[in-house]
Amino acid sequence: MVASPKIVSAHHMVGNTYPYSRADWAEDIRLAKDAGIDAFALNVGAEDWQRDRVADAYAAAEAANFKLFLSLDVAVQPCSTGAHGWNLRALVVRHVASSAQLLYAPPGSTEAPKALLSTFAGSDCTFGAVDSPSGWYNEFTNHPELRGRIHFVPSFFVDPRELSGSGRFGRSVHGSFNWNSGWANELTVASAENIMRQAGTLSGSLDGFLGSTNDLAAISRTLAPLAASAGSTKTDIDHVNAIGDSRTYMAAVSPWFFTHYGVDTYNKNWMYLSDFHLYATKWENLLKSDVYPKIDLIEITTWNDFGESSYISPIKGDMPPTTRNWVDGMDHTGWLKLTKYYAQWFKTGSAPALTQDSIVMWARPQSVKATVGDPVGRPRDYQLHQDVLWVVVLAKSAGRVTLSTSATGTGGDTRSFDVKPGSNKLSLPLTTGSRMYARLERNGARVLEVNPAQFVFGSGVGAGRIYNFNAFVASGTA
Repeated sequence: MVASPKIVSAHHMVGNTYPYSRADWAEDIRLAKDAGIDAFALNVGAEDWQRDRVADAYAAAEAANFKLFLSLDVAVQPCSTGAHGWNLRALVVRHVASSAQLLYAPPGSTEAPKALLSTFAGSDCTFGAVDSPSGWYNEFTNHPELRGRIHFVPSFFVDPRELSGSGRFGRSVHGSFNWNSGWANELTVASAENIMRQAGTLSGSLDGFLGSTNDLAAISRTLAPLAASAGSTKTDIDHVNAIGDSRTYMAAVSPWFFTHYGVDTYNKNWMYLSDFHLYATKWENLLKSDVYPKIDLIEITTWNDFGESSYISPIKGDMPPTTRNWVDGMDHTGWLKLTKYYAQWFKTGSAPALTQDSIVMWARPQSVKATVGDPVGRPRDYQLHQDVLWVVVLAKSAGRVTLSTSATGTGGDTRSFDVKPGSNKLSLPLTTGSRMYARLERNGARVLEVNPAQFVFGSGVGAGRIYNFNAFVASGTA
């Protein structure tokens, strides 16, 4: 019997790597490996230069004993003719035998592992065939160049029953990547208000509740039904049940989502619910759920999608026009500490014993009630979010953590919490002028302090220029 271990990958946008050298890829790979990431899913768009960057990535990965697999972005790649199929297949064939290619065999398989292949979108691609299932089968799964060489787990935005063995795509695919499982992306202000009113925790509107209290207990009570949506595994359970046990299921985890393009560029201006410690919560919910044994692949969305604020990498490379308005100065690399902890837990089935203490905390630089002269306007569904500092403490043993909106940790709103060994999720309300401060003490001695000088809520990075609801992440380890 042949089976692959549980694997953690991260979605890498090749479209943001135009200035990359092979050394840049090597640095990304080093950081990813240090964080427990086993592979990059290379999102490949339509520009010819992206294929050169893919080649550099494979060369760097071969030298570092790191793995890669292709994620064909057919939301932008043409896929309506046989020639389009040939063009995409040629890219797959070029790298399928690389020593850096991620090979995968499902649990219980008696066959040798095959090259993992994925997509972003593609359920409408026909490649000149009578329908999409036939197109993928003819040009990829059953094409003589790839037959028996690939394990195809695309992200098709269809009813997952169509991806089961007896479904419409049954012979074309070997599983499904549930891209949207990283966020509660179907949750809107209207649906959230309805959920909360039915639960009896909200009588008015979310917009009216925003900023109405700094009482953390009151906020928690009111938003409890909403919090249940952040990091929920319902979509994972539904998806696994729909595709069946014989299919590979790849789950998504993501730390954040905010995009802010006007009609003159990409016309994308919305948020998904990212509060309630989304990244840690989703990881933990997957790890503790009944569906965990059926998940052997997790893809972090994303490594470097700066335009949608979901990145965990350093800010580097290239990015679409205006993106730097909400990305510059908004470091997310603190989330790599959480990635390492949860990736190890996912692979072993047990929470890791920690040998160091870490604090990771994040917040937006602006209140969701802020008004600025931004022609793009507030992002859709901003009302789902509260003005709160979110904190995860990874403690090697019990201790006491102090959070404060004061730069010194002694004034403002200062509160202390007992923490246990392992992961601890804490929070603190923010008001205009709040700072970001955390201190861990053990046996009366200070162990770790995190106090980023550049963060001031309401007047920090991005404030006064545009609506910036990206996250600023600070962290420390001792």
